[in-house]
Amino acid sequence: MVQAELYEQRAEAFLQLCDFQSAKLNLMKVLALAPAQEQHCLARLALVLDLQGQCLLDQELYSEALESFTQAAELQLPIALSLSCSIVCLAALGEFPEFLRVLNRELEEDVRNPDMYVLRAFFYKRFGQLALCHQDIQRALELEPQHRAAQALWQRLLRQGQEAKAQAVLKALCGDLRGALYEISFAIESDPLAAEFFTLRYLFWGTAGNCCSPPDQAACAGCCSAELLAMMLKPGVGWTRGVCFPLALDKALGQQPAPLSC
Repeated sequence: MVQAELYEQRAEAFLQLCDFQSAKLNLMKVLALAPAQEQHCLARLALVLDLQGQCLLDQELYSEALESFTQAAELQLPIALSLSCSIVCLAALGEFPEFLRVLNRELEEDVRNPDMYVLRAFFYKRFGQLALCHQDIQRALELEPQHRAAQALWQRLLRQGQEAKAQAVLKALCGDLRGALYEISFAIESDPLAAEFFTLRYLFWGTAGNCCSPPDQAACAGCCSAELLAMMLKPGVGWTRGVCFPLALDKALGQQPAPLSC
């Protein structure tokens, strides 16, 4: 027993020096000399593996880090950080199917974990599945309204929507109505609650319908603000989704970028 305690003390000393391999070897010695302490030794060994994985992750050695985290998980380490780090490693290694499979499995087991929803939301954003991204952000914020990562991702999507709207307005003014429709549709995907984005898309559709051929697109750019604003003011075309079209249009066009050469 005394010898086992000495090995454990030496393992702790190696751990302080970040010599994880030596710490693991000494803990294995403790396990062999004192089988009665198996549960305690396995818990310490899992902790060493977890710390080793975090150090490797900091060095961007993702394959080695993932191996350490996997070994820690096999020892049933009750630390959620280990799982999160494993998921980060899978993403960094490009193992996206496995990444998504692990996330889905964890969310099936624990539907009240906002961190997992945020991680999956980042995955969906990375692959352009913005509707699913919004759903997971909403679920995370319902569970934890002040979740910083969820709020940050939400704000990033809002900025992305505003940038796409600005590009849509610029393309419309340059006569590229197809490009404008593409950009404003992307803006709507990024921020589906922005009523002015729907207004602009309605305007662009109306303008595109009045254009007969590509040479006419320059004229369409000129009529985009005057003719279609008049159309919006026609009786019976004033409201949708509880928002006045002219007011929404003013808001949508009120932050146009400075004119650029097309």
